[in-house]
Amino acid sequence: MRALWRGFVVAVLGVGVVAGSGDAQQKKHAFSAVQRQLNDLIDMKDFQQNMTLKECLGLLIEKFQAKGVNLAIRLDAEAFKDDNPDCKDDVWDSPVKFPQYPKQMTLATALRVALAQIPSRNASYLIRDGHVEITTHCRAAPARLLQETVLGDFRDERLRDVLDNLADQTGATIVIDKRAKEKADTTLTVSFRNSITLETAAKLVAHMADLRVVIAGDVIYVTRPEDAARFKEEKADAVQ
Repeated sequence: MRALWRGFVVAVLGVGVVAGSGDAQQKKHAFSAVQRQLNDLIDMKDFQQNMTLKECLGLLIEKFQAKGVNLAIRLDAEAFKDDNPDCKDDVWDSPVKFPQYPKQMTLATALRVALAQIPSRNASYLIRDGHVEITTHCRAAPARLLQETVLGDFRDERLRDVLDNLADQTGATIVIDKRAKEKADTTLTVSFRNSITLETAAKLVAHMADLRVVIAGDVIYVTRPEDAARFKEEKADAVQ
């Protein structure tokens, strides 16, 4: 059975996805579906034996398949190699063992428990392009996500939908100030065909709707110009 898991996980996890503009509603549904999957409860009876991370992920996928749900997980093995060059072990082979209790866990909890056992202790995950992407803390950090390159060909699409698309491509969190609700419905036509970062793209499309981008901790915050200025002043005062 474990040999089958290994082959199955390679087939499911070995393909990366690059998002374009596409149908905004379809992307929202995909994101919501992944969020629901992360909250789904899993019976942990079959996870009590010693296994590798790859076998663990394969069994998680198998459990969801049994419920008729297509769970997509991608592990960015190259990120772990790059961030831990002195480590000779393959992250796929990291040993994983679950506690006897609780008898059930959500998928989100099971992932956290499994990833915490990776020897480098630097694993995290994002919701991205309709799948769960396992990567390193460094790759998932907001500063890094802002430098991710994006693509898109948007024709008469609302700003909020363009921002949703950019967030989906990168895994970043983008929040629109409710006071900017009307301007967030501004329709835009813009193409990103070459390497442009998420930060540049977000600032550009926000400016086209007379809004501004503020980097607030782990979040890209889109708000009105006057509120952006006040936010920056308050942040500067807090530092002093």
